Amino acid sequence: MFRLRAAVPVAFVVASAALMIATPAGAARASKQDASYLRSAAATNLAEIQMAKIALQRSHSSSVQQVAAMITSDHRAAETQLAHVAALRSFTLPSKPNPQQLGQLGQLQSVSATSFDVTYLQMQISDHHSAIALTQTEISTGNDPAV
Repeated sequence: MFRLRAAVPVAFVVASAALMIATPAGAARASKQDASYLRSAAATNLAEIQMAKIALQRSHSSSVQQVAAMITSDHRAAETQLAHVAALRSFTLPSKPNPQQLGQLGQLQSVSATSFDVTYLQMQISDHHSAIALTQTEISTGNDPAV
């Protein structure tokens, strides 16, 4: 059901998060684009961690549970790095997923058991494609290389 190809977007997003580097104290505040990226990436990390928690509770597939465990680990690490970069810029990250992501969480809670795994994996693939696009936009139009 799950193929390694779907894990590639996760690896790309985590690798891009790992490229975030610390900057000296007194770093400039985040630009509008950088702030948008920080907000979106932080909300995504929170949503992905919560979706993975639901998957660990609801899925009966060991493969899906492995994906959920990897998602949790990867997004916790990205969340930590993002918080560090945001703190250096005196930027407050969101404390919850965005409304669309909250809707996805609700859908995962209510989808039938027989449809859960497919629904979860489809969301992961779609969400990670969106995260890649978000990261590519930040790379091409952001102002702060550490973000």
